[in-house]
This record gives sequence, structure tokens and C-alpha cells, in this order.
Amino acid sequence: MRNLIIYGEPHYRQNYLDQILLDELTSSTPDELKVVMLDPSIDSLSEFEGLPYLLFPVCVGGQIRDALSRLCGEMQDRIGNGVSKPTILIVADRWLPKGDLECPHMLESIIAGGKTCGIYVWCSFDDPDIIPEELRARVDSFYAKQGSFNFDDDIYDKCLDMTKKYQEKYGEIMKTN
Repeated sequence: MRNLIIYGEPHYRQNYLDQILLDELTSSTPDELKVVMLDPSIDSLSEFEGLPYLLFPVCVGGQIRDALSRLCGEMQDRIGNGVSKPTILIVADRWLPKGDLECPHMLESIIAGGKTCGIYVWCSFDDPDIIPEELRARVDSFYAKQGSFNFDDDIYDKCLDMTKKYQEKYGEIMKTN
């Protein structure tokens, strides 16, 4: 896995992010991969709510700062103890809330040190001009433009199917709180 920046037209960028995320989820089990979703717009990642991969419910508003703080602590614990399982993937849609200076700093810290201990970040942007230079140096980037991937309107249905599949296989979905 690697750190990614995904940018481009909003609808196509979001669909591309959803598709590569579903590809990652279907190639891992919930024991191998935990996902943290940061959704400042409150509408972009809601279809993933309830999946057994989520370390916490989809984070919105003030929950984003709390989640990032916990993940910074997790990163420090992993670095100190040499533990890197399960892999943690942080998906941040549209970067982070404007005006919050602490959240981008925590996310950049995780990007800088998390890769060595199994914590990765995928950030999504509408406009590539707002991507900080220090962030560009640490990640691979993808441009999601119209026609650059197979467009799929059924992401929500695929998430529901995946949730049902894991509920049948594992019973009650457990989440770390």
C-alpha cells in the first residue's frame, strides 16, 4: 500500500476514490485492514458506514480531530513497539475542514511517519493547486478525470452487499471505539 493524492472533478474524483477503495477492501479481510474515513463534507463517504473494516464510524465535524489525535497516538505506539498489524488506511475526503490548523498538521505528521508502521493516507482534493508542497513530496498522485476509469453508479449498492456478506460471515460487526 502507499500514500495517495486523488484530485480532479468532484464527481469523477469521488467515484475513482470509491472504486480503488472497494478494490482494496475486497483484497483484504477486516482483520488485515482497518479504515478510518474523514468526511468533512458529511456526504461523500457515508455509503461506507457499517463496513466491518471501519476502525471508528465515518468521522465528521469535531470527530475528525479526535480520530486524528488517536491515530497519532497509535502511530507513536507502533513506532515504539514495532507493531504494524493490522494495516490502517485513512481516507480524507476534500482534505480537512477549512480553518482548522491542527487537523492538517496531524494528518501531515501521519503521512510523514505512518508508512513505516503500517498507517497510510489517501487524500482527495477538488483542486490540485491547494495541495501543500510538503505533502506532494510524500505521496503518489492520481488525476481522476472524466473517462479515466470505469464510471460506476452502484458504489452504494456494492457497499451494502459487502456489509451483508460480512455480517453473514462474521455475525455482529465489531468496531473498536
